[in-house]
Amino acid sequence: MQFNIIVAALLPLLATAYENPLVNLGYVSLQGKYDGAYNISYFRKIPFAAPPVGENRFRRPQPVGEFGGIYNTDVPYDMCPQRTVNGSEDCLYLTLYSRPWTAGSPKKPVMVFFYGGGFIQGAAGMALPPSTYPVLNVSQSTNYIAIYPNYRTNAFGLLPGKKIKESPTSDLNPGLLDQQAALQWVNKYISYFGGDPKNVTIWGQSAGGGSVVAQVIANGGKTSPKLFTNAIASSPFWPRNYRYDSPEAEEVYNTLANLTGCATAVDSLRCLKTVDVQKIRDANQIINAMHTYTTSSYTWAPVIDDDFLRESLSDATAKGRVNSDYAIGMYNRFEGSTFVSSALNADSSTGVSGTNALNSTDSGFRFWLTGFLPKLKPEHYDQVEVLYPRATTNGATVYTTQQDRAGYIYRDVVLSCPAYWISVASKKVGYVGEYTISPAKHASDVGYWNTVNSLQTTQRFLYEGYAGAYASFIQTGSPNTHKLTNDSVVAWPAVGTGSQWVIASTGFTDGSLAALGNRVTGNTAKRDLNIEIIDFGSDLHSHSLPAKTNKLFECPTGWKFFCFYNEEGNESLCECYKMISPAEECSPGTNKYCNDYIKTECSCSYAKQPDCQPIFDFTCVASTSPGSTWTCTCAGKVWGKGGCPSGFNSHCGSKACACKKVTKFLSDYTPRPKGFASSRVLISVQAEKEYRISDSIVSELKN
Repeated sequence: MQFNIIVAALLPLLATAYENPLVNLGYVSLQGKYDGAYNISYFRKIPFAAPPVGENRFRRPQPVGEFGGIYNTDVPYDMCPQRTVNGSEDCLYLTLYSRPWTAGSPKKPVMVFFYGGGFIQGAAGMALPPSTYPVLNVSQSTNYIAIYPNYRTNAFGLLPGKKIKESPTSDLNPGLLDQQAALQWVNKYISYFGGDPKNVTIWGQSAGGGSVVAQVIANGGKTSPKLFTNAIASSPFWPRNYRYDSPEAEEVYNTLANLTGCATAVDSLRCLKTVDVQKIRDANQIINAMHTYTTSSYTWAPVIDDDFLRESLSDATAKGRVNSDYAIGMYNRFEGSTFVSSALNADSSTGVSGTNALNSTDSGFRFWLTGFLPKLKPEHYDQVEVLYPRATTNGATVYTTQQDRAGYIYRDVVLSCPAYWISVASKKVGYVGEYTISPAKHASDVGYWNTVNSLQTTQRFLYEGYAGAYASFIQTGSPNTHKLTNDSVVAWPAVGTGSQWVIASTGFTDGSLAALGNRVTGNTAKRDLNIEIIDFGSDLHSHSLPAKTNKLFECPTGWKFFCFYNEEGNESLCECYKMISPAEECSPGTNKYCNDYIKTECSCSYAKQPDCQPIFDFTCVASTSPGSTWTCTCAGKVWGKGGCPSGFNSHCGSKACACKKVTKFLSDYTPRPKGFASSRVLISVQAEKEYRISDSIVSELKN
C-alpha cells in the first residue's frame, strides 16, 4: 500500500491512453509497450549486436543480423555470464523507455546508463518502475529517453594479454566495446524513437561510472562520429589499469588458462574460445578474489590497449584528450571504506599475510598501504601517511579509524580522483559533487535517483534538488538550467571556480575543492607547484623569437633547481636548493626553509635568475613526469591580431608580447580559447604552502 502511495505522489498528470509503439529500424520492426501506471513507452529487449559466442568470444561486438516479422520486445533477456551459474553469452541487448512521443514532436535528449558491479557482474534489463525513473519523474517538464545496454564483464569482457592483442578474431576490452557499440546504435537509430543523437548523456555508477570514464577518454578523445556530449560519473570505480602486455595482465591471462585446463593446449586462446562457459565462470570466481584488499578489489579492469584506451586516465585528462563537452564527477565521502578490510580496526593481527596481518597499529596500516601501492619508494609511503594522518578533523577529512583512513586513500585513488579528473578536463564545463549524508558509503546516494522509494517523499527537498540537478544536466548539459529548488539554494558551481557541490542532510552547499585538488596534484620540485598549460595558437600568427639563453638551468653538484611564479611581482623567481636536516644551518648567502607540514624537511636555497633582454619573457618549463628537469628560456611571442584572450595578462616589450595566466590546480586545465590552435606551450608556476603527493606517487596511482 505504501509503495502505491509513493508512486501516486510522484506521478505527473497522465494522458488518458497511448498505443503500444511500433518502430521499424530496417533490420528489425520492434513492438513496444505502453504502461499507463508510470506513463512510459518502453522496449524491454532490443538486439544491438550479434551474440558473442564461439569465435566471437573475447571479440568486439559484431553486426546484428536481420529479423523478419514483428519483434516482440516485451520479454526479458539474460545477463552476460557471471558469478556462479548466472548469465548467457547471448546477452547483447538493450532496454529503452521514455515518456510517450508523437511524430513531429521536438527531438528528446537521450541518457545511456551503464550498470556497476566491479567489472565482474551486473545487468541491464527492465522492471516497472525502471531504474533512474525518479530522475525522469522529478518534474512534469523533465523529458528524455533512457537506455540501458548490457555489456560483458570479467573474463568475457576484460581478458588481457598479448595473445588477445595478436589474435585477428579477438579484441582487448570487448566489454567496453559493447558499450561503444550501444552508443553507435543510439547514434544511428535513436531518431526513430524521437531522440536527438546530438544530445546524448552517458551515466553510470561504480563500475558503470568507470565505464563512463573509459568512454570519455576512448580513442584518444577523438571518437568518431561523436557519440555523446555529456557525461555523469557517479562514484566512478577506476582501479589500476595496466598495459595489456604488462606482467600483471599476463598473470591474469595465464591464470585463466591454468584454471580452465587450457594452459597445456597447443593454442591456449583457441581452447579458451571453445571451453564450456561454466569453466570460465568458475575460474572467474577465483580470479575475482586474487587481489582483494591489495592492489585491486576484483582483479578485472580495463587495460591500456593502444587503440580504444591509449593512455592512462591522468595522462589523457591532463592533455585534454576527452570526448565529453560537459561532465559531472560525483563521489561519496566515506565510500572508500567499503573496499577496505575492517581488520585495520583490530587491536592486533592474527597472522603474517593477507588481511590476517592487518591491525590498527602503524605497522598494520603500513602493511596495507604497501600492498595497495606496491611500487612506491619507502619515503613516498612516509609522505602518504603524512598526507593522510592517523586521525584528523581537518575540513572534509574527518575519520577516526584506520579503516576509514585507508578508505580515504582508496577513495581518492580509485573513485574521487577519476571523478575530479574527467570534470576538470571537460572541453566546456565540468562539475564535481560530494555526497556527505551519513553513512556516505559507496552507493549511499542512489536512493535519491535510481529506484522509487520513500526517500522521494520523506526527503522531497533533497530528492528534487539532487535528482533535479541530474535531470537538468541530461537535458541541457548544466545541472542548473532547470534547477528545481528556489534561488536561495546554492547552484552547482563549475569546477573552474575551485568549488564543488556538497549534498548534506541539511541541504546543499558549495565547498572548496582545495583539499581534494591538493591530494590529486603532484609537485615537481621541493615545494608544491600549481601549473597551468596555456596553448598559444597559430591562428594568432605567432612565432617564437630567438632567446638570449635557452638551456637546461644548472645548479652546483648536490643542488637542485626550483622555480615559482611571483604573482605580485608578475615574474618567475628561480633558485637552487639542497635538502638539510632541521639542525643544520645554511651557508652565508643562502636561505633556510622548513616545510610547515613535514617538520623534518628543510632546505637551503639561493636565487638563480637569468638576465633576459627586456623584449623577452622569462619562462621555465617542467614536465610532470617523475624526476623531471626544468628548462628555462628567455622567449617572446608576437601576433598579428587578436591580442590576449580573456583572463590572460599581456606582457609586451618593444618588439614582442606574451600572454600569461596563473591558476590554482594542475588539474584545472583551461580549455583552449576559441580561435586558438595549439602551436606552443608555456608553463607558469605558482608556489603554494600545502603539502601534496609527489610526482612519483602520482605516477604510481595512475598506472
